[in-house]
Amino acid sequence: MPSKRPDIPKWTQCALKGIGFWVGHRRELYRHHPLAEGALVGELCNLIATELGRDQQLDCEIGYRHLLKSPRNESDLEQSMSRADLVIFDRPVEGEEDYFDQCKSIIEVKRVQSAKKRIDKDLKRLAEAQKFSRDETRTFLVLVSQRQRPSRFTTKDGNARKGDLKIEDTNKKYWVRRSCKATSSFKGTDTAHYGCLLEVPGQPT
Repeated sequence: MPSKRPDIPKWTQCALKGIGFWVGHRRELYRHHPLAEGALVGELCNLIATELGRDQQLDCEIGYRHLLKSPRNESDLEQSMSRADLVIFDRPVEGEEDYFDQCKSIIEVKRVQSAKKRIDKDLKRLAEAQKFSRDETRTFLVLVSQRQRPSRFTTKDGNARKGDLKIEDTNKKYWVRRSCKATSSFKGTDTAHYGCLLEVPGQPT
């Protein structure tokens, strides 16, 4: 039986559509210089922040050790120096000790053109984060593509793939929650710029 899915966050539409158009604009200016992930994170930070209410805030590069709690140090991720690209918190967040209790969303960002193993590594990281974060915390991967349909995550029409999708080499799953594209024609789905939202849900107990 398919898992019931929570509503997509409000910031999603602005962020995914906006990043697609922004990537297209940057390509027109600098078509021979692919955008780095750091540039994508910076623009997504701007797009997401505009959609958050006064009761929430967005921070970048927060260490997972501040976001997770596990008994007997079971989480390797918590013990590592790894950082989440973007994190949404409930206000106020006054210090590192408040990160766990206030964390609402953990967001990683990847270029679709990254190696498959790098994308899979982020999905596995988010699955571990989901296991050791608050029940209310949601974990997302935003994939951004420049002039290439992310065929692994979308249909031939550019729409999000449906169903529960397996994270490779694990018993965990993810969902493709949304796919937005920016293209100069209705037939340009294979050469459009894409923003896709993947969610790694909590596992039923």
